[in-house]
Amino acid sequence: MKPDEAKFILSAYRPHGRDAGDYAYSEALKLADADPNVGRWLQQQQTFDSIVGEKLATLSPPPGLRESILAGARVGGRRVWWRQPRLLAVAACMAVLALVSPLVWWAAVPIGGSSLQEYAMNYASRPFMLMEHSKDMGRLKAWLASRNAPQPGNLPGELARLEGLGCKTIEYQGKKISLVCFDRNGMEYHLFVARRSDFSNLAAALQMRSHGKWGSASWGDAEHQYVLVSAAGSDAVRSLLL
Repeated sequence: MKPDEAKFILSAYRPHGRDAGDYAYSEALKLADADPNVGRWLQQQQTFDSIVGEKLATLSPPPGLRESILAGARVGGRRVWWRQPRLLAVAACMAVLALVSPLVWWAAVPIGGSSLQEYAMNYASRPFMLMEHSKDMGRLKAWLASRNAPQPGNLPGELARLEGLGCKTIEYQGKKISLVCFDRNGMEYHLFVARRSDFSNLAAALQMRSHGKWGSASWGDAEHQYVLVSAAGSDAVRSLLL
């Protein structure tokens, strides 16, 4: 498959791995993982699509718009602007650009955080693309191992029984960490895994944190430090661990 073909297919790929199990995208996703140029393009595409989708979801048409259109109202014997397809399309594009342009700038701002838990929450709350997609944790661990990335060990509670979505590797403070995503009743849970030797100053005891609808939990064992983040909230995150 050529890069242009992969981009054409992936232009319909929805953000946050919602199409990860669709075979139609598998070959194109493999190329995006292997080809840095296609991978960067897909990351930018996913970010843009997420921002536009979230913003448009907050919009609602003005009262009576549908009725006015169906009535075919005319003003002074001339077609009003919203009855003219070309002008309507231009207006729609201008509205989208006005909404999206400041958000595109926001998406380009680097993700920060004074602690691994804060960074994880900031990262998970913005659009991102998984590099490997599978429900099988064994396959996800093998993929992480092939990239010398930390692998999750014995996970507590119900978290160990969740169905996987996929994984990727990222860097925080110059250290490689792993991100493994899970699904539970349609909600996504994002597990960040770091080597304890890289962040020896982090507390091993369970620490909960919340910010708006987002909740996170941080804990550690002898080898790894973990942060679990979800938009389902702190109570849902805690219920997976206890």
